[in-house]
Amino acid sequence: MPFRREALGRQGWLDLRVVRVGEALSCTWRDVSDRVEAARRLAASELQYRLLAENSSDVVMQLTGDGTIVWVSPSLTATLGWKPEEWVGRLGTEFLEHEGNASHYRDNLEALRAGRTVVARDRVRARDGRWHWAETHASPFRNSSGEIDGIVSSFRTIDAEVKAEQELARLARTDELTGLLSRREVLARIDSFTSHSPRNGQRTAALFCDLDAFKPVNDRYGHATGDELLRVLAKRIRDCLRRAS
Repeated sequence: MPFRREALGRQGWLDLRVVRVGEALSCTWRDVSDRVEAARRLAASELQYRLLAENSSDVVMQLTGDGTIVWVSPSLTATLGWKPEEWVGRLGTEFLEHEGNASHYRDNLEALRAGRTVVARDRVRARDGRWHWAETHASPFRNSSGEIDGIVSSFRTIDAEVKAEQELARLARTDELTGLLSRREVLARIDSFTSHSPRNGQRTAALFCDLDAFKPVNDRYGHATGDELLRVLAKRIRDCLRRAS
């Protein structure tokens, strides 16, 4: 029950225990104000963290040590179209692209079990079947005793960022006018091919071709026409060659 602490000018709390003894009552009490205040602060803190998790634009998840989803924030629906209950009880890797990534997932899980934080990029499947790039930050989840008891993670989709990075990488490897590989990229690939050939017994050949009478085209019709000629030639070369594996 509450009582007013006159000396401190604020409310306190008493734990009362009343026992009947014959025709009388035996009453004992103790001041539990500190315990009640601590419980109030803990509840407020838990509420605050829950509100942050539930209203975050990132998707927040709690998982068991083997990667089974225990809880996922409502932002999952806005991000990928899934309802949280459709993910709970299932392995998180069920929704990730698996091709060639088994060892990647296993290494990340071992790192988390060892107490390390993991930042990873994966492709995650939306409810409509489309795939999106996601960046995940995962850390070991520690219980009140400080022991590792699962995983807590958050992720957000980064399709725009990945597309921009891929475009920058493409521009660095290709000629802006023709879309063919740049001179630097061609020489790097030739070096890579020739370094592997002696070991596997294969031979590598390089074919160079020259565009005859190209300068008169520029001089007579202008550089814009010359550029268009190069673009048409590049397209014809691409159409004649198989895609590199």
